[in-house]
Amino acid sequence: MSIGNLVFAFFLGSVALAITFIQFPDYFDQVLNYAEIIRAKLITLFPASNDGLQIKNLVRFLIGETQLVFMFFVILARIVVSLFMWLVSSLLGLKS
Repeated sequence: MSIGNLVFAFFLGSVALAITFIQFPDYFDQVLNYAEIIRAKLITLFPASNDGLQIKNLVRFLIGETQLVFMFFVILARIVVSLFMWLVSSLLGLKS
């Protein structure tokens, strides 16, 4: 059941991202701007020394705004699915 929740939340996050992209372009632009700010803050956490530069380059290479936005929508979907499952299980009297 937990794998099903993960897959469903992944799918629900993708649908939420697509709906936001199509129906609310201004809000989606804000989300992309915030993701760009967060990415810049993550990159500045690492020092400019040789070791820090390698990690900084790795973070710059691996983490993009699109990944952050997608993670945001999937995490929101996980929260919604978890709350829904908690509500259903509490109404049905199921114990986990």
